Amino acid sequence: MKKKETYGFLWVLLHPFRWLIAGAVLLAAATVLANVGLLSVSAVLISFAALQPPLLDLMVYIVGVRFFGISRALLRYSERYVSHKITFRILTALRVQVYTQIEPTAPAGLQQYSHGQLFDRLLKDIDVLKYFYLRAVMAPAAAILVLLVCSVVLARFSVAAMVLLLFLFACFGILLPWCMGRLTADKTETLAEERETWQSLLEDYLGGLADLHNSREEQTYYGRMTEKLAGMAKLERNLGVLGNLTTSLLQYGSNLSLVLALLVIVPAVTAGTLDGVYSAMVLLLIWSSFEAIQPFPQALIQLQQSLEAANHLLELPRQIEETGQKRQTPQSLELVVEHVAFAYENGQHVYTDFSLHCPQGASIALVGTSGSGKSTLASLLVGFWQPQRGQIQLGGIPLAHYPKEQLRELIAVAEQTPFLFTATVRENLLLADSQSTETRLWQALQFACMEDVVAALPDGLDTMLGDNGYRFSGGQRQRLALARIWLRACPIVILDEIFQGQDAITAERLRAHLREWGQGRTLIYITHSLQHLQELDCVYVLQHGDIVEQGTAEALLQQKDGIFYQMWQLERQQLGEGMS
Repeated sequence: MKKKETYGFLWVLLHPFRWLIAGAVLLAAATVLANVGLLSVSAVLISFAALQPPLLDLMVYIVGVRFFGISRALLRYSERYVSHKITFRILTALRVQVYTQIEPTAPAGLQQYSHGQLFDRLLKDIDVLKYFYLRAVMAPAAAILVLLVCSVVLARFSVAAMVLLLFLFACFGILLPWCMGRLTADKTETLAEERETWQSLLEDYLGGLADLHNSREEQTYYGRMTEKLAGMAKLERNLGVLGNLTTSLLQYGSNLSLVLALLVIVPAVTAGTLDGVYSAMVLLLIWSSFEAIQPFPQALIQLQQSLEAANHLLELPRQIEETGQKRQTPQSLELVVEHVAFAYENGQHVYTDFSLHCPQGASIALVGTSGSGKSTLASLLVGFWQPQRGQIQLGGIPLAHYPKEQLRELIAVAEQTPFLFTATVRENLLLADSQSTETRLWQALQFACMEDVVAALPDGLDTMLGDNGYRFSGGQRQRLALARIWLRACPIVILDEIFQGQDAITAERLRAHLREWGQGRTLIYITHSLQHLQELDCVYVLQHGDIVEQGTAEALLQQKDGIFYQMWQLERQQLGEGMS
């Protein structure tokens, strides 16, 4: 069933270009046949010329030689042009198809893959499949056409020669590649798996180089990478040896065809069933037709690699069907979480029966120890994950009924570790609102307390940030992400540890800006800090995926035996010790 699905994937990949592919196959076959025709007609011309006939009797063959010589060049150019055009179109369609397949599922559907695995699949596997048509489809299809045409031509001169041609094609065009395919199939699959593993090792090595250096394990990890790379190189050498062996055997078969053809032609000429003038033509026709099966070894390797690549891409998550595709019109933006149960794919249960109510325009906080489920709730609210039981409603409508684009318009998240693209400050901000003017961008930076930082950069808004914004500290990256939130102006905003990386003065400025900007918006703070929650409408204390306490900060502080009070007191002691 899996193999059927894989072939279906490859067929869908080629189906939009089927007529172009058919034309390219005809051009490829015609190119080989033009070469066969050139050699064959040249052989007849030389043989007839040796008999010294009238010049006019040779004109047909002379014109034939010129025709095949010129057409071969024109056909070769046309075939290359059309083939590469199809290849680039397939590459474009494949990239779009894979992106549209995985984009709606991110990030939840991609959690099981490392960045190295995703990089390998989105780069290497797509790169392999772009040659699937050129090497694995066109070459065998063109060879079959060449075989049919050559067989029809040979049948008019010698049936024995036609049978010989079919026999040689069966041995060297089908049996030999099939045998080599059995030998290389496991190696091709293993190489694909080893390549993904090495990409993951490389990602970990580059990302954790500082930690490896500090722990003096850099050389050990580097040795693991070198060992893995050596194993891959050995597999590639073995595949190369088998491929070269197949090519050599095909070359041997081409030369063998001359000997076998002579064994067929000489008795036919002696018996008078074949005119001696055409003996060289028959000989060269059989020999030159081997050009059609020369790409077979590469076609076989390409087919195996394409099947592995297609399997990898098919394993990537597909878009989850939405129960409602049309935009919803809620009467309010009240958030209600009802009896939600959720566990990650590794079986780690976060919620078993979780409920929460957040009125429109409220400012609430989710507090608790690490692992209590605060950030998971944020991922559920924006649709990154789906609960296994229960439901989340927005304005009385289940969250699953909203199109994902509408959810992005209604709910924004300022993450604790935001990602900044390797681009300018301006381009990173314009991701939130591509129509923003220069003035509006500076207003967003002022809101996030980043205007002085950006103004001091060499090129201001047009300064390149580098890889994940390495020019900025962690707190500055959070504030730039907050500026993007301001530009989006969503009615519901989730702020995940937004003050954690900020100094006291900047944090206080941000709180003041958020109080003013948050009027009429729903603000959900996810935080470990409990010292500035008095102005919020409600505080929810989470523990092991359950709400154990809720109420205003002042009310919770009245409960001297409560968890919130104990956490608050402990935090005050730590702050006092830090100040002393």
